[in-house]
Amino acid sequence: MFKKIGTFFKNLWNETPKWSESVSTGIILVAPLANTIVAMVAPDEVPLVQNVVSQVKSGLAAAAKFASDAHGSDAAPAGLITTLEAVKSNLGDLLTAGHIKNADTLTKVTAVANSIIGEVEAILEVVPKGAALSA
Repeated sequence: MFKKIGTFFKNLWNETPKWSESVSTGIILVAPLANTIVAMVAPDEVPLVQNVVSQVKSGLAAAAKFASDAHGSDAAPAGLITTLEAVKSNLGDLLTAGHIKNADTLTKVTAVANSIIGEVEAILEVVPKGAALSA
């Protein structure tokens, strides 16, 4: 999904978006997926799963703020990559921590979590890796 954003805007406005615009748009599109995870789990699993999902959503919100603050810059803000890596790590921890007991539910949650992780990895591909902006 994310990799098509640049092509969409290029076709729409005949120019490729800045990295920060692509990152912001990608986060806007992927963030709602995190909410679906909580809806999938059993009621007794919700508190622990909600905690992780809240961390994921906070990380995505922080990453969106980093990208917004860097709009027009060729450098990524310090902390953006670390924040996105933490989102991936939190989702990975959710899948391996044993909070979700039902195997079918875990399979569904894994599919959603892997979709989010894949989109975050695609977002990371467009983030400049050179010198970072000061926070």
